[in-house]
Amino acid sequence: MMRMKQNKTNGTNVGAAARITPIPAFAAIMLWIFALLLAPTTAHAQTSVNNLTDLLAEIENAPTDGTEKVITLTEAIDIQYGTTTTLKGAIGSNIKIMRGIESASNTGLFAVSSDAVLILEDIIIDGDKGT
Repeated sequence: MMRMKQNKTNGTNVGAAARITPIPAFAAIMLWIFALLLAPTTAHAQTSVNNLTDLLAEIENAPTDGTEKVITLTEAIDIQYGTTTTLKGAIGSNIKIMRGIESASNTGLFAVSSDAVLILEDIIIDGDKGT
């Protein structure tokens, strides 16, 4: 049999179970805050390429869950005379292309020759030098 302890202020009986009952809402809020603190704020994948073939492969393999994919170009990509090149991000992808080079002679991401076409769809071009 459980002994009851009388509360001296108001005369009510308080059992052992009543003394250790946690407040469920408070515990749930604290767990939620803890989970938010542990969750990553920005997820992204980074890679570097120096040619069109590798760039196309990285774009094709970009995640489609909204995770940012940062592709740094270490060399300017030449789009050859008479060609049409399409760089297209998949639905749900978040692709950013940045330059990883900075020199007086070569500061661009793409060099598009005359009579060549470069088409970009759902891709962000960031002119800042990648870090």
